[in-house]
Order: sequence, then C-alpha cells, then structure tokens
Amino acid sequence: MTNPGFLKRQQAAAAIRAHVVARAAGPQDMREPEDALHMRMAFHLHCLLPGANPRTVIKATTRKTHGRASPAILEPAHAWAMWWHTPNQGDRTRAGNAKFSRMGMRTGFADFAFAFSLPVWPAGNHHGNMTPIKLAQLAVIEAKTPAVPASPGRPAQRGGVLSPEQERFRDDCQALGVWWGQARSVRELDALLRDWLAPWAALPVVPILELGSTVKSSRGPVDNRPS
Repeated sequence: MTNPGFLKRQQAAAAIRAHVVARAAGPQDMREPEDALHMRMAFHLHCLLPGANPRTVIKATTRKTHGRASPAILEPAHAWAMWWHTPNQGDRTRAGNAKFSRMGMRTGFADFAFAFSLPVWPAGNHHGNMTPIKLAQLAVIEAKTPAVPASPGRPAQRGGVLSPEQERFRDDCQALGVWWGQARSVRELDALLRDWLAPWAALPVVPILELGSTVKSSRGPVDNRPS
C-alpha cells in the first residue's frame, strides 16, 4: 500500500519542478516570427504588383534540347514598378557580419525596397499637351511585428521597435526624399502603398493574407500602368 504522505511529497516536488521550469522559460512569446511576417508581405506584393519581382514560371534545365540547355522563364515584368526584399538580418557570426560590412552592407536598411517609374508633368502644363517626364522614385518599408495584448495567464507583449541604426536610416531617407514607411501587418503594407501611389495609380484589390489564413492565390491585373 502506498503511503499517502509519500504521494503528497511526490506531487509537491513535481509542482515545484514545473514552476521552476516555467520561470526559467519565461512567458511564451505569442508574436508572429518576423520572417513569417516578411513572407506574408512578400506574397501580397507578388499579388499587388505582379511582375515587379518576377517569379519563375518555368525552371531552367541543364538537359540539352537541340544542343543547348533551356533557360528559366520568368513572368512578364511589371511596367512601372520593381520591389525586392533585403535580408539584412539573420543568424550570422561576428566574422560574417564584419565581412558583409566591409562589402558595403548597411545596418538598419529597410526590409522591403521599391522603385517606381512615375509620370510628372512640367509646371504650366495646364492643357495636358506636353509629354510627362518619368520620375524614378525610391521607397522603402520597414516591417515590424505588432504588439500582442494581454490575455489570461500571459502578459502583454510589445511590438518590434526601431533600432538606433534603423532610426538613422529612416532620417537619411527622409532627408534625401526617399519614401520611408513602417508596417506591422499586411494590411498596413497595402494601405501604405495605396496612399503613396494614389496620385498616379489605382492598385488592384486583392485579398489580404491574414495570420492563419489559407489563401493560396490572389493575382491582380498584370499591368496597371499610371497614365
């Protein structure tokens, strides 16, 4: 027969061990990983500006057909926009960071960069009878994770904040006339781009891939060139 006192001591020891492990682990981080947020934003940009970051339609092959290999085929390029993601972070060694710094990597560079070709009419062109000048506009967006409100058993968690290097990069962009913005969700990214480009183009309406959504495809028009 098992001693009741022994069972109670076992249960108390197990509870103490669980408490120690929980304190060591700290509160569970309920925020979405930043890489996952970047991938959802990239998916949305592919839908919003198709061809601005051309995806591979047919992969290249090394098997020779009629004496030569077949190159990769990319989707048609967007007529007036281009964007790319800058992996300016990640798990790197100190030596690796030093190497990239010597190669010209700038700490604090925004996550997403854009180049737009936008028409600008010369001053005094009241009748619209002059050819517009094409203006190349650079824009960047810094993606940060949103805050998580408090819930039973879990304290509130603040969202991502700009580092001093990112603040310096923001200030430099604003001083040079580069459009700089910050987005904490795909919806904020979408709204920011629409606000920037409203004077020139009406972007296609595409479904927004929310956290946990299962949307697989939401391609918009291939071309929505500003007029």
